[in-house]
Amino acid sequence: MTVRDARAGTQRDLEVIAAPASSVGSLLGSLPVPVDGRSCFVGSVVLDPSTTIADSPLLHGSVISVGAPGPAFRAVPGEAGGVLEVTDGPDSGLTVALGPGAHTVARSSEAAVCLRDTEVSRGAHATLEISADGDAVVVNERSTNGTFVDGVPVDGSSALHPGSVLQIGSDILRWVPRPAGAVRTTCSGDGRLDFDRTFAAAPSIPQAEVTLPAPPAETGNSAARAMSALLPVGGAALLALAMHRPVLLWFGLGRVLELSS
Repeated sequence: MTVRDARAGTQRDLEVIAAPASSVGSLLGSLPVPVDGRSCFVGSVVLDPSTTIADSPLLHGSVISVGAPGPAFRAVPGEAGGVLEVTDGPDSGLTVALGPGAHTVARSSEAAVCLRDTEVSRGAHATLEISADGDAVVVNERSTNGTFVDGVPVDGSSALHPGSVLQIGSDILRWVPRPAGAVRTTCSGDGRLDFDRTFAAAPSIPQAEVTLPAPPAETGNSAARAMSALLPVGGAALLALAMHRPVLLWFGLGRVLELSS
């Protein structure tokens, strides 16, 4: 975001970290430029200090002008791949958000990036090709005064990196791609805001080996175990003879099988 002081003729770039529910007044009170009761604008729209940031025209790349209306901020509908800023020249302060696709730069109100500099061609001076990831390529459209990247004339096309200096006419421009990891948003047909979060891999789970304790060793005398297994048989035999019920022998045999298992 950029803040301009219309009275002093100065401007500064700043990074704003605020919740959507924060008031515009709290933001204006934190600006490095003294407001001193003056009205603040985004383009020609007056900022209401009592409203929230979410309900204001403030967007990423906006220019807050203190004391007078400032340059228009025209956001491209849909997903924004980044922001094109004019840092010096006749159109200094102009900021335009550009979505993926091809965008014409010209001295025409019909162009996606309209520059007022008289050295900019009325037809297509240059074209900016923006990818979904925010990568930018500038194409010179055979303009009379040419297109330059870092002082080198563009013959055909040239990649436009975040630190590159783009010169079109007398204007100096800078491309600011969407921050890495930012949520991509699109406006759906029913007016809802759809978003697609950046893929995040599941965290790796470290492997751990667990050693179980050894089973307890069997103790006892094998002869005693054999005797304990035969006692039920003898008891069942005595009961069967005394009660004249041979079926009781099966109970003794079942006890032997249970002890041996």
